[in-house]
Amino acid sequence: MSDYNKFWQKVYDVAATSSQEEYEKVLYPSAADELLQRALVHKLLAKRIKGKGKKLADVGCGTGRYFNDLEQMGFEIMGCDYSWNLLRHAKTQKKGGLLQAEAENLPYRPNTFDVVISIGVLQTVVDYKKGMDEVYRILKPGGVLIISTLRRPVIWELPFMPVVELFMYDYSMLSGQWYHKLIGDRTGLSWHNRPHANRAKRFNVSDIKNYLHGQGFTDIRHCYLGRLKHIPILLNSQIITFRAVKI
Repeated sequence: MSDYNKFWQKVYDVAATSSQEEYEKVLYPSAADELLQRALVHKLLAKRIKGKGKKLADVGCGTGRYFNDLEQMGFEIMGCDYSWNLLRHAKTQKKGGLLQAEAENLPYRPNTFDVVISIGVLQTVVDYKKGMDEVYRILKPGGVLIISTLRRPVIWELPFMPVVELFMYDYSMLSGQWYHKLIGDRTGLSWHNRPHANRAKRFNVSDIKNYLHGQGFTDIRHCYLGRLKHIPILLNSQIITFRAVKI
């Protein structure tokens, strides 16, 4: 496992020792964001595929926060995550079908799943392209992919923005206030002093769309989910969610 993945695995392992409610605040400091993301995943799936009898992989399933919704839609769910402590939470909702694994090396056979979802994972894996290649590999032809990750707004490409980003980062998703509250010094990893290379990645919409096209996905759609509580809209690191279909 890469140093980058080890860093984030440790962050999530320690965060998972808190209550599940507090852990969820790492991903969604606003309860409204959590509800909106769940509703969005449900809507994107419902418009494209009926769940009954269909196999679904939740890559980076975490605590299994989507399991109940997906099971109600009729999906047969398999989940994996690189944090064993998060999987322990997930096992309270699902007794089987859970594996510890990295997104870049999924333990599934090719063309296995009708649907793959991966929510909030790409930004915390060292090689996101390899992770996307793995998702493509395990999807059946005609299968549906839903991925959600941190968006890098266009304004961040301006010459002066990397300097501003150093100050603004800790007010965005996976940010300092929740990190310090839940993790503090228990990991031995200082949030403000951590190596810049270990920060969560952000993506331009075009980067993800172009890579999906290159892989062989079609009907690629995207939409946004973002918070405006702490910073102006032009600086806001929104969540970007994609739905695509494997050819």
